[in-house]
Amino acid sequence: MELQLAVTPGAGERGIWVGAAGDRKKFEADSKDATREKMNWTKVEWEFSATADQTTLEIYTTEKGDNFQGPAIDDVRVSEK
Repeated sequence: MELQLAVTPGAGERGIWVGAAGDRKKFEADSKDATREKMNWTKVEWEFSATADQTTLEIYTTEKGDNFQGPAIDDVRVSEK
């Protein structure tokens, strides 16, 4: 799985969790020097092994506070290796 991760400008450091097949990982990003025109997107990757023919991939945040200041994701891709 790979995706692009950024943070709303002015939000500081924010994170997302990805989980699948009983495993999970946290990715963090910081909005330092970001603007709405240049959000400093970062590619993150995570490998997991499916345990069945169908596996649910979860992407979520546990951030609390301003709902308009958080992590942003784009270009999510899942591929078989």
